[in-house]
Amino acid sequence: MLVQEEAGGKSAWFIDPGYDVMLNTSMVRMCFYGHDWYPQYLKTFISSGFFVDQMSEQLVGIQPNFGSTHLSRIYIPIPPLEEQKEIVKVVETLFKEVEQLEQLTVARIGLKEDYVTSALQQLTANSTNQEWTNLQDHFKSFFNETTNIKKLRETILQLAVQGKLTADWRSSHPNTEDASQLLKRIQEEKAQLIADKKIKKEKALPPITEDEIPYELPDGWVWCRLQEIIKISSGKGLTSANMDKTGNIPVYGGNGITGYHNLGNVEKPTIVIGRVGYYCGSIHLTEANAWVTDNAFVTKYSEENIYRDFLLWLLRGTNLKEDENATAQPVISGRKVYPIIIALPPYEEQIAIVEKVNSLMGLCDALEQEVQQSQQHSEMMMQSVLKEVFEGGKEVVV
Repeated sequence: MLVQEEAGGKSAWFIDPGYDVMLNTSMVRMCFYGHDWYPQYLKTFISSGFFVDQMSEQLVGIQPNFGSTHLSRIYIPIPPLEEQKEIVKVVETLFKEVEQLEQLTVARIGLKEDYVTSALQQLTANSTNQEWTNLQDHFKSFFNETTNIKKLRETILQLAVQGKLTADWRSSHPNTEDASQLLKRIQEEKAQLIADKKIKKEKALPPITEDEIPYELPDGWVWCRLQEIIKISSGKGLTSANMDKTGNIPVYGGNGITGYHNLGNVEKPTIVIGRVGYYCGSIHLTEANAWVTDNAFVTKYSEENIYRDFLLWLLRGTNLKEDENATAQPVISGRKVYPIIIALPPYEEQIAIVEKVNSLMGLCDALEQEVQQSQQHSEMMMQSVLKEVFEGGKEVVV
C-alpha cells in the first residue's frame, strides 16, 4: 500500500510486479508484520470513513503533508484473519450493488436529459402557456441534475430575449412606448457625442435583411445590431506583479475578479466582457470602484434608454463568439461583436424582463442547492457503509 504525503494522504494499492521498484520521497510504504493479515482488508480500511476521519484530524496548514509519523497514530480494528476476509467480502458485495445502481442512474439521467433537452427546445420554439405550465409542474423531478439546470438557465435567457417571458406583461401594458422611438433617441445621443468629439464615428454596418431575422418579434420590439446600442473599449493592463496587494479594489479580467489593487479605472458598476482566451465572451458586472484589465472590454451604453441589468442578461444570453475561429486563440473584438443582431424591447419591458429572469434564476439556484445536498448525502451514505463495518454496531447518522 502506497500513501502520498503531499496529496493529503491519497492512497494507491500496489501489487508486487516481481522486480525492483523505486519510490520517491513523497510516498510512504505500508506493509504487514506477520501473516495474520488479509491484504484486501487493509485496502478496505484505508478507504473507510474511520481511517479518513483520523487522518483528517492530523492534516493542518495550507499545504498539509501526511507521513509515517501520522500513520503510526492511526487506530485500526484487528479482527481474526477469517473475519477480515468476510468483512472484505461483504464490502465488495455492497459496492457491486452500488455500482449497479450507479449504472442504472446514469442510464436514467441520460434518458431524462434527452427528454428535458427536447422539452426546452419545444418551449423556445413555441412557448405556449400549456408547455410552460407542464414544465413548471415537474421542475423538481426534471431538473435534479446539474446539467439539466444549466440547460434550464440557458433556456430562460433565450425565452427572455425573445420576449416570451413577458407576454402577459405586454397584455396589461398596451400603451408602452415602441422600442423604435427608444432606438432613435440612442442614435441621436450617439450623434451628439460624435459631434462633441467625445467618441469616434464607427464604420456603418449594413441594414438588417429579412434573411438575418431569426424569429418574429413581439409588438413594440425592434431589431438592431449591437453596435447601435453599445460601445466597447479595452481595459488597462495590470499584471499580478504590479498589483498593490494591500489595496481592496477588485481587479477584473476575462473571468471576473483576478486580484486586488489600490486604484481603480471605473467609478460605477460596469458591464465587462472577457476579451481573449478561454473566458472571452464571459459577462461580469464590476463593483462601483474597480480596475478592468486589458483582458476585458468595458461596455458603455445609453443609461437613459437601456436598463443596465437587462443589458447584462441580454449579453449573457447572446453568443458573442459565434464567428470565432476554432483553430485560433479565442478572441473577440468590436469587429466581431458589433454586427450581432439582437431584439430590443421598450425600456419598461426591459425592467419587467429582469424581474422575471431574476425570479427564475433564483429558482435555478435553489434547485442546484438541492442537487448538491443530495450528492453530499449519497457520499455520506457510501462512507457510512465502511464506517459501520469498522466501528461495528455504532449508529451512523446520515
